[in-house]
Amino acid sequence: MNADLERLFAADEEGRARLTAARAEAAGALDRARRNLEEERTARLSRLEAALEQELAGIRAEAEEAARARARRRAEFRQARRQASEALLPGAVEAFVRIVLEGPGKEA
Repeated sequence: MNADLERLFAADEEGRARLTAARAEAAGALDRARRNLEEERTARLSRLEAALEQELAGIRAEAEEAARARARRRAEFRQARRQASEALLPGAVEAFVRIVLEGPGKEA
């Protein structure tokens, strides 16, 4: 065989071997990049989920406080109405008794 041809075959084999090694290295780098990307996505998703949970907890706390405030105002209103009604009750009973005993239209 010709020496130049042997050198060409050897260079071709070397080139193919380097190409195969480079492909394997590139495939490994691609796999590592994919894993890193997936890890970053997972970490980001976890951070976002935690932030969302924290925000939802804040919203729930605000809603619960607003509900407690409404209940407190409602109880205060009912108490005020009850006190006003209780204050008027003796006069209403007196007027009712007077109307029943004396008839309507007569003043005391």
